[in-house]
Amino acid sequence: MTRRKLLAMIAIGSILVVALCSATWLLLPDPVSLIPLQIRLRLPEDVVSFISTPIPTALPAPLITPAQSLPNLVLLDLPTSTPTPSPTVSRQISEILPATFTPVVEALVEANATATTTPTPSPTPTPTLYPSMALEGLKVIAQQFNNCGPANLTMVLNYYDQELDQTDVGSALKPHYDDRNVSPDEMAAFVRDNTGLDAQYYAGGDIELLKRLLAGGFPVIIEKGYLPNDSLGWMGHYLTLFGYDDSEQSFVVMDSYLGPWDGSGRIESYESVEYLWEHFNNTFIVVSNPEDQEELSAILGDNYASPNTMWLSSAVAAQRATENDPDNAYAWFNLGTNLTELADLTGNVEFYENAALAYDRARELGLPWRMLWYQFKPYTAYLEVGRIDEVLALTLSAQDVEETHLFRGHALLAAGDERGAERSYRRALQINPNYLLAEAALASISP
Repeated sequence: MTRRKLLAMIAIGSILVVALCSATWLLLPDPVSLIPLQIRLRLPEDVVSFISTPIPTALPAPLITPAQSLPNLVLLDLPTSTPTPSPTVSRQISEILPATFTPVVEALVEANATATTTPTPSPTPTPTLYPSMALEGLKVIAQQFNNCGPANLTMVLNYYDQELDQTDVGSALKPHYDDRNVSPDEMAAFVRDNTGLDAQYYAGGDIELLKRLLAGGFPVIIEKGYLPNDSLGWMGHYLTLFGYDDSEQSFVVMDSYLGPWDGSGRIESYESVEYLWEHFNNTFIVVSNPEDQEELSAILGDNYASPNTMWLSSAVAAQRATENDPDNAYAWFNLGTNLTELADLTGNVEFYENAALAYDRARELGLPWRMLWYQFKPYTAYLEVGRIDEVLALTLSAQDVEETHLFRGHALLAAGDERGAERSYRRALQINPNYLLAEAALASISP
């Protein structure tokens, strides 16, 4: 082969390679997304930026354009008394879904009631709030890939002398290595089912309540937003609080992702915690010894005496946040979540209707595109008011997590596509074989 022919072949080959790479970049929405995340995180940021198309900035807008009077439609005259629980989720669900879906609805109701049950408050005195304090004996754990939930829960379980590591906890909570999310109710249920301890998750907390819990000797796990850098974008993260300092206006926390690894703790300002915590409806998890229930109930107070009072007080707080800042997308999203939870407990269809409008408003204002990797109540609200196409559109673009496939299955079933629903339920179980709701859903339609 002559030198000229060799150079020509090299030139043609180079052109073909460049053309193939360019075509791949243009045809795929984000070629780098094909690389497993645990590998992608180890690539230099400049490389990731070069081979990536821009990540989405928000969830897609709602399919239905809300009326201009939306704020007036959503801001309800919320009841001042505790709503009366209903034995059913709502009468709407039976109109949307076939009769075979009833066992799944019952499972959802039972799971909700179990996950949010709290002890009755007692007159036990609440702890003294000192200007600063820190719990001793909590050790930091560096999380494995995408494992902040199990890692933080393991820190707290170790504090209570439970000899577990994050692999033990993670293998039960997220058997699929790339599962993006472990929900607070799953973490609390793991503690109740596998240890002699109690654990509950709560919503609608505030800075003062966190301080009272810490002063009472209870480390607190919060779920919050996190923005590591522009190329990775917004995501959810768990954080364990074990101290505070009023003079510095800050908490002392164990961060399984950022360290420091000497166990001294990381400083997070009250302002930062308050802002990022709102992204997850001010949700927190408390693990406790059974003998400490009286003290814990006294610290939590009347707002947490029952699931109804908790979701009602949280809804009122979110509604006030929308009034104070009508452009706060997270406040609107939280209002939707609290109203949906109240609807699940009471069967009040109006709550579902207004929750759907609140979610619409949040999406119009702009939410992080990963929002539905972690929080799934919009699917419930939209299904309950018959907006099946909305659920199908959102789940089509959402991450491959088990909850996404569960609700996509519900929507497909409501649309009459039983085989498609079956495939979605099976995919949910592939991601998490321990997912009882998907198992019940599949059983309701499979021979």
